[in-house]
Amino acid sequence: MRVQLLQTRAKPCLSGSVPTLRVRRHCAANSISRVRLQPSIRCVATTPAAVLDEPKEPPVASWIGISFLLNGSDFTRKAVQKHGHVWKAHILGATIYGLAGDAGLKAFYDEKNIKRFPGMSANLEQAAWDDQYNPHYAVPPLDSEQGWQQRKSQFMAGIDSRAAVEQYLQALDQGIIDTIKGLGADGKEFALWDTINSLVLGGLSKAFFGFGLADYCAGEQAMIGSIQTGYTVFDAKVKASQPQKDAFTTNVRYLREALAEYRAHPKRFPGAGLGKYLELAEKLHMPDEEILLDMHQMICVGAYGGVTSSAGCMAFSLATNPEVRKKAKAEIAANLGSGTPTFADMKALPYTYAVLKEALRRWPIVHIVRGQSIQDIVVEGKRVPKDSTVIAALHGTMHDPTVYKEPERFDPERFLPPRNEGADEVWTGYQVVFGAGESGAQHACAGRNTALLTLFVLLIRLLQNWDWELVKSSEYLVTNHFSPNPSNNLKMRKSN
Repeated sequence: MRVQLLQTRAKPCLSGSVPTLRVRRHCAANSISRVRLQPSIRCVATTPAAVLDEPKEPPVASWIGISFLLNGSDFTRKAVQKHGHVWKAHILGATIYGLAGDAGLKAFYDEKNIKRFPGMSANLEQAAWDDQYNPHYAVPPLDSEQGWQQRKSQFMAGIDSRAAVEQYLQALDQGIIDTIKGLGADGKEFALWDTINSLVLGGLSKAFFGFGLADYCAGEQAMIGSIQTGYTVFDAKVKASQPQKDAFTTNVRYLREALAEYRAHPKRFPGAGLGKYLELAEKLHMPDEEILLDMHQMICVGAYGGVTSSAGCMAFSLATNPEVRKKAKAEIAANLGSGTPTFADMKALPYTYAVLKEALRRWPIVHIVRGQSIQDIVVEGKRVPKDSTVIAALHGTMHDPTVYKEPERFDPERFLPPRNEGADEVWTGYQVVFGAGESGAQHACAGRNTALLTLFVLLIRLLQNWDWELVKSSEYLVTNHFSPNPSNNLKMRKSN
């Protein structure tokens, strides 16, 4: 969805009068239906700190309309290129501030400056249904205000540290290998989105729980379908649809089975991350309903919402850049052979690792992150007032031409000497898509090491086993307001 940066002021929009946008996510085509909006957005550079007026509009109450307008693949890119790293926009009568680049993102990810909106975790709290479709409103998910810092810190230290992730690397790798073996013969056409779903969810399910989605009693496709249906971006005020309720019921049933199976026979699943997680949950005296919510975030939100999108974009980029694929395959053959990749191989395979970095830069997992300023913030001499709605423009930062030459081009060599673009990996490089900070009080993704290694293993296993190409040269990648979304059922062909 393209958003034009208009030069006229939007008409005032009172709180509660934001037009309702119905979001529908189809399981088959996974498309998003949109209503037609009258353009009502303008973007301007902020004025210097000394003369910036206090905002008169309150923070945005409803994010449904805002989410559609803030298509990071177009809006924030234009804003950064035109106005720099600090700017403000008027959307439906409300004011938001955008921060980008090194200084802007450092300010945004400083917990003294920004209170993050709970995002998908709050939505899960609204839509975590049991078998009778009763919402567990009292259950605090990982990012809620009730004890989330302690839980997130424990999770990051015990489950997502690099040492912990490599403990269940073998299970992750085996899940991906098993899925690749079942994906059909050479020359057979396949849908990219469905294939990546199977690879990522199969691998992560094996890593977290010890057994893959294919072992689930209802079957792999039923589980994947329920995740696709249930994972929908919706406002907290919007009730979940009956298909969503049914999907969450299926998901929760699967997670209950996984939890019961692991507890009954833990020795059957050596290396599974669930064991370490349950040790931490016991220390925090967490009831099963909270454990199930965290498990849902691990496999359904973390895998489907983030890793799957990135993996699909990465596979698409390699299909459309065969010279990149050929060079990465040669590096892997010379330095790793058929071995299992680890974090150490990211240095041993610099070009292949650069392919992953470039995929994360070109198609960031999340385009924007949103929050509210809890004090006045001054960035590059410009002030963002307290109590303002603020977004971190991740896509805009990743496509900033002052950092990345020809940012719309897929070019892994930009990360290698002598160019070394995006050398500050945390703030303007590929890692910023995972957030920043080392503690639970900060804004780092709780599963960033798991996500990074999953993508790296998946990339290498695909290159070790396959070549692939687009069936039609006219196929294209679509994106949505939340994250990259290779969901137009791209048709690929396995070619070896």
